Amino acid sequence: MEKTNFTKLRPLAWMMLPVMMLFFSSSVLAQPIACNNNVQVSVDPTPDGSCEVALDADMILEGDPAPNTNYLLQVMQGVNILYSGVNVVVFNASSHLGQTLVVKVTNQTSGNSCWGSIKIEDKAAPVCYSGTVTLSCTQDYNNVAFPDADDNCDLFPDVQLTDVNINTANQCTPGSNNG
Repeated sequence: MEKTNFTKLRPLAWMMLPVMMLFFSSSVLAQPIACNNNVQVSVDPTPDGSCEVALDADMILEGDPAPNTNYLLQVMQGVNILYSGVNVVVFNASSHLGQTLVVKVTNQTSGNSCWGSIKIEDKAAPVCYSGTVTLSCTQDYNNVAFPDADDNCDLFPDVQLTDVNINTANQCTPGSNNG
């Protein structure tokens, strides 16, 4: 019969195993992220010419962003980074209307990243200011101010007068009280 010697080291080794596992544990791999393509992004519809776009990670990522996680957003044209920000990036989009840009989203905790595309659009119509103008019979209608307009992406929009309505119900007649 064979005899086995147990020493005090063997139980100690088994007790040290959990402690060693703590020191030599590996990190859990981060979950991959995916980005949406062809996201239509409208500029902020304010008639002050700012033409701003505000992008956040939720607009680009498929699904919800991870809670308590910062995302670096980089708006790119080709290999050039045009704008960047953490969690939100705000920029003037007037020079990018109608263009498709690439947005890289990077999870700053895991380092995982993805790319998506956005198309910048201005869907807000200009606001026109043309009221009713009343002239006396002696005033020249050529001196009436031209209609004005505001647009959120153009400080000086091109205004074209397409219709003039002259009400002649109370026509000016010589010698009457209306002239």
